[in-house]
Amino acid sequence: MMTSTQFFRSCVSILLGALCIIPATSQAENPAPVGEDRFKVNLGYFLPALNTDLRADSSTLGPGTNFDLEADLGVEDEQDLGRIDGYMRLGDRHRIGLGYFTLDRGGSRVLARDIQFGDVTFTTGTGVSASIETDIIIANYRYSFFQRPTQELALALGVHYLDAETTLATTGGAVTESA
Repeated sequence: MMTSTQFFRSCVSILLGALCIIPATSQAENPAPVGEDRFKVNLGYFLPALNTDLRADSSTLGPGTNFDLEADLGVEDEQDLGRIDGYMRLGDRHRIGLGYFTLDRGGSRVLARDIQFGDVTFTTGTGVSASIETDIIIANYRYSFFQRPTQELALALGVHYLDAETTLATTGGAVTESA
């Protein structure tokens, strides 16, 4: 069975493949007047600085340990990040938009203190690897209430869906916990 992460990555791959067969046109030479562009796809890149504070509680052990993935477990604090988004017009003033990006990071370190994560306590001196996988999907609707041939102003309403999973494991993999 395909996981949600695999499904989203497959969708992005299909979309990127479709973009390769769409003939390239130069908008600088012939920009479409506002409201006449029927769809648009954007590819982007950014390098975010990341800081992740985390805690996973347990119904049996109680509150987990607050810890910093980057400082305590050596997870990267920067990552190259690609993004794809676009929109399709449903009329001159209405459009729907979709976007997607994924962020997968990992690291490992010998613990300087005990960390309780979910139902497992990783003890001081244990080698622990950590990974965090995050997928974000953005969907929105926009209504353009002001349009001129080269300008447009719109109100937008949208949602962001975030799917994240963090896994800690001892270096040998004997003990693993996900939340």
